[in-house]
This record gives sequence, C-alpha cells and structure tokens, in this order.
Amino acid sequence: MSTLLVSPHSDDIAIAAGHLVVSNYMPKPLHLITIFSISNWVEPSWVINVNDRAITQIRLKEDQEFCTLIDAKFHTGNLEDCAMRYGTALFEPEIPIDLEIVTTIQNKLEAVIREERIKVIVVQFPHGSQQHLDHRMVCSATSFVSLQHNLELIFIDDLPYSRIPISTTVCHPNGNSMIPNIVKLSDKDLMQKHEKMRIYASQMCEEYFDSTTMHLLPEHPYNSESFWR
Repeated sequence: MSTLLVSPHSDDIAIAAGHLVVSNYMPKPLHLITIFSISNWVEPSWVINVNDRAITQIRLKEDQEFCTLIDAKFHTGNLEDCAMRYGTALFEPEIPIDLEIVTTIQNKLEAVIREERIKVIVVQFPHGSQQHLDHRMVCSATSFVSLQHNLELIFIDDLPYSRIPISTTVCHPNGNSMIPNIVKLSDKDLMQKHEKMRIYASQMCEEYFDSTTMHLLPEHPYNSESFWR
C-alpha cells in the first residue's frame, strides 16, 4: 500500500511531518516527490556564492539524503519555484493560482501514481494567515488527483506558516470542517525530527525549528504534528 508524500519544496515534508513519515500513520513503502525542485533560494545566513543551477543541485542532494534516512524513493517535479518565477515568495491567500501550473503538477503526480501503484497520497494543507502560492497549487492538484484515482488523501499541517492561524477551523476543499489528529512528540521524537530537518542545511533557519515546538491554537499541544484524513 504505497504512500506518496507530495512536497512543494525540498524541505517541506521534513518540517511538517518529520515524525509522522517514519511512524505507523503512513503506510509503507514511501515515495516522495518535490514538485518545485528548481530553485535559487538558500537561507540568507548560509553563505554561498554559486549559481542557480548549483543551488538546485544542493537542494536535490539534501532531498535524496532525507529520502535515504526515511527509506523513501525520491522523485522530482522539475518545476521552478515561486522565487524563480516571480523573484520572491508570495504568501497572500487571495492571489489566484496558476491553473496551467496546477495541471502540470497533476500530470506529474499521475505519472508517479501509475508507475508506483500509489494508494495513499499526503500533502500539506495551507490554512494559516500566510499561504505560500506554491503550497496552494500543490494542494489543489493533489486533492484533484486523489479523487480521480480513488486514493486515500491525508492532509498534514502546513508548517511553519500554519502556526499563525486565521481561525481554529480547518475546512476540506469540499467545504466540510476537519478535525485534526494530533500526534504528540516525545523529547526523543522531536530531537530525531530536528536531525532530519538539519539535513536541509542550505534552507533551514531557527524560525522553522521554533515552529515545530509551539502552536498558537489552544487544542494543539507543544511538540506536536497534525494530520487530517
């Protein structure tokens, strides 16, 4: 019962579900696809003087190392991220999504689904006051293909952006409210999750580590991960 982890960018799954992906909540074997794998962005404190192509290769190498650690097969979407397309990341929820890019993502997901006989698909669900445009498009495409291929769809928390919530209610794309499954992380679990996140040395910052140890919603305990299914 193969599971496909759909990651908008190369560090997103490690931040949002670094514990869940190695737990029994995700059926094995695992596959991970990074959709917007072409990027020129690195964490500003990570001093480097290389071109865009080299940055993309560094990020791909980090993805491959992460997949080795969680025993997942790696796939790449080979699409340019928001920073490459527009020169910056866009977080305003009212910005319209690009339907042509959404269709391209759907086609890439369907190719992996057919090739690997995927039965479960996992994606971040944007629901905070900041909603990355790339994350919204990936969520839309993933929701569509899950219906088309009769897959079990699991939404995971959209860390770090969801830590600044709009409200305590999260709604499925069909309009129904969703109740989160909250998984409490032990100190050991959190330490192991942070080890996975550190694989992404070119992208990780303290804000991302902080987002894994706090939550502004009262029903979410500290050191937790959430999913909806």
